[in-house]
Amino acid sequence: MRKVKKTESLPLLVLSVYILLVLTRIIPQQAFGNTVAIFAAMVILEVMVFALPSFTYCRLFALNYVDELKIRLPSVRACLQSAIFCAVIIFGSLSINSLVYLTGFLDEELFMIGPSVLANEHVHTQFLYVFFAYALIPAVCEEFLFRGILLSGYAGCLHVQKKTQALLFPSILSSLLYAMAGLDFSSFLSRFFTGMMLCFAVLFTGSLLCAFIIRFACGLLSVYFIPALRNMVTQPLTRAFAFLFIPVAFLISLFFLLLVLEREYKKRAYDPAYAHSATASYSTDGNYSFANAVLSVFFIICIVFFVVSGTLGIVL
Repeated sequence: MRKVKKTESLPLLVLSVYILLVLTRIIPQQAFGNTVAIFAAMVILEVMVFALPSFTYCRLFALNYVDELKIRLPSVRACLQSAIFCAVIIFGSLSINSLVYLTGFLDEELFMIGPSVLANEHVHTQFLYVFFAYALIPAVCEEFLFRGILLSGYAGCLHVQKKTQALLFPSILSSLLYAMAGLDFSSFLSRFFTGMMLCFAVLFTGSLLCAFIIRFACGLLSVYFIPALRNMVTQPLTRAFAFLFIPVAFLISLFFLLLVLEREYKKRAYDPAYAHSATASYSTDGNYSFANAVLSVFFIICIVFFVVSGTLGIVL
């Protein structure tokens, strides 16, 4: 199985996930009955759509989880960096979605979309359900696929000449596939931004578990914190404050992130102790260019699938 081109097998894996996602959306929410059943169904579907194809792929290609996917315990410094990445993702995504909302490409209903299952429930009494359905399971399943298998796969098969390309090209490919997994145009930019930040978090910290931590935190905040900020954007009395607070918070968190990453980059460049740093290149098993990866058959099919599903979503 190692002889199969990763530039073909990786988007094929994601294409299977896209198809499963479409199939799950056909199932009406009313079919699950009460709230507990809905949460249980969310967890089961998340595992079936993302985890099962991912583990099947790992078995077929005999991937080493620690070395190739970088599933290792993060350092204390990496955890602190993850907190800054989390702030950048939250306020950056909110800024992007707010701008899209203002331009009219995202109506209020879609902008406010979130944990609708909890709309008429006491959220704080259902923390266990939120913990698993919105935070833990999506973080583990989706990050294992997009920042684990895809990021390491593209990093290992692309031929690059510069260290910046080794960081950038695999991140772009993984993030594009992650953004298209939303299967709609309105969330594409924010998902792509989130994917890039998560890829950089893995590459700079050297641990996929940091991506798990960030997604887990963002999942909890999407229930308890982010809806309040979205509501501020849609209300005339608080809109001005929201459009001042959210971009400023994003710029401040981004500033601190750049300071931290610059310090880490310099330390790993000049300190011999960091010769085998987290940003060192993955072991390569191919000689494919970035263009080869984007123009591969299944990557193009993924793009077509996204465009068609997004267009049908708008029409329907």
